[in-house]
This record gives sequence, C-alpha cells and structure tokens, in this order.
Amino acid sequence: MLKTAYTLLPALLGMFLLNGCDSSCCMDVPPASNNGLQAPTPVITLDGQPLQGNLTCDPTTNQTITLTAASSDPDGRVVENIWKVDGVESGSVVVCPAPGESKQICLIAVDNDNLENQTCVTLTANNTQPQEPQATPPLPVLTKGDVDGDGGGLYLQCDNTHDTDSLHLYPEDGPFLYGSNDPKDIKEITYNYTYYKADGTIESGPITTTQTEFNEANDQAPGICKKWFHTNNGVATIKVVMTALDDDRQTNTKTYIYNVADGLLVEQP
Repeated sequence: MLKTAYTLLPALLGMFLLNGCDSSCCMDVPPASNNGLQAPTPVITLDGQPLQGNLTCDPTTNQTITLTAASSDPDGRVVENIWKVDGVESGSVVVCPAPGESKQICLIAVDNDNLENQTCVTLTANNTQPQEPQATPPLPVLTKGDVDGDGGGLYLQCDNTHDTDSLHLYPEDGPFLYGSNDPKDIKEITYNYTYYKADGTIESGPITTTQTEFNEANDQAPGICKKWFHTNNGVATIKVVMTALDDDRQTNTKTYIYNVADGLLVEQP
C-alpha cells in the first residue's frame, strides 16, 4: 500500500502543476508587469505650463499652436518624444484647423527600456466663420476744371474720385480710374445734372449720363475724367448729382452746385 502511494505521488504533483492553483494559494504572488519596469510619463506643455484640458484656436488668423514635451521616466530616462496629429507623425507646431473642425494631438514618450506611453489633447477651432472683408463706399469728388474759351461751358473733373478701401473683391469687373497714378478702383461714374435759370426755373434737365472709361485726355495726367457742361442760354446754376460705383459694387452720391456768375463749385451737405 505504501509503495502504491509513493508511485502515485509524482503523478498527483504533475496534475497540480498543470492545473495551477486557486486564488487562496496564489494571493501572495505579485503580478508581473514589464518585468518590474515602469513606462514613462508623457507631459504636454504650453507656454511652459503643463497643459490642462483641450485647446481652442482662432482659424481666421491662421493661428499656430506651439507645444513642448516635458516627459519623464520614474526608473530611467526618456530617449524620444514623438508627436502625432490625427495619427500622423508630425512636429509640435500645429496649425489651427478650419472653423468648427478639430485635430487630435498626441505625445508619445519612449524611455531607455523601450517602453512607451502617450497622452492626447484635442485642438478645436472656434466656430466663428471667417469674416468677409467689409467693403466701404467710394468717395465721389467733383472739381472745377477748364472753362470753355467762348464762355459757353465748362469742364468739371472727377479725377479725385476714389475708392476708400483697396479690397479688390471683384478685380475682373474693371475698368479702373487712376488719379495721380494711384489705383482708385472706380468702375463707373454717373452724372445727373439740371440747368437752372436766374429765377430758379429749370432751363433743361435733369439729364443723366454715365462714364465707364477713364482714359488719358488732353495730354493730362492718366485717368483725368472730365465732363462738359454748357453755361449759355441764360444758365445761372448747374446742379450735379454725382454717383460713383467702385469695384466692390459699393456706391456713394454727392451733390454739387456750380454758380456761373462767380464760377464757384460748392458741395452740398
């Protein structure tokens, strides 16, 4: 009987080793984890401070976010910091995404034991849509030019008319008015004028004409734009309502009164 027990003992021991033990007999055995080595701790910083939470940025200015790594390893040293943006290896300088969109930025720290760990943040663009540049109306300017030699009329000039911005939103529309060789971006000038007699009654008009070409005239500076008005047949005053249209399709109107007797051209309020 004793011999049989010694014979069975190795077999029972083998079954025990194959089947393992329950929790009661293994509870004092610590679990193995990377052979006792610890993974590094990746830390993302912004402006020298550890980053807390996610980020937002302004997409209207092509803002860039510059991040830095301050990773550490509790039982060794960090040998490499790897940046990924939306899963693609990248640098630590990230351009703001389009309005309403976001990017995932991850930092992977690798230590001298070839262990790695990562942390991620989300960079989200403000929902503000890009603002279209605000076009401003042009400024119609009428000035007195030459008086006809026989006293029958005069030229009023518009070469100081100019656009008050330089957005060039519709450059294909042209043409442009150039005064003093500076682009004014004026597309069209419309004159609505009325001739008055001395007693205030209308001699003729109102008459509307439009000018869309501003070429050199009378060997004067490029873009001189002149409109002839007759002053005979008892004309005492001329009322000119001048409207300028610029290349942004903005318009503005000014009113001028020319007094034939004293030759004064006065802008009306």
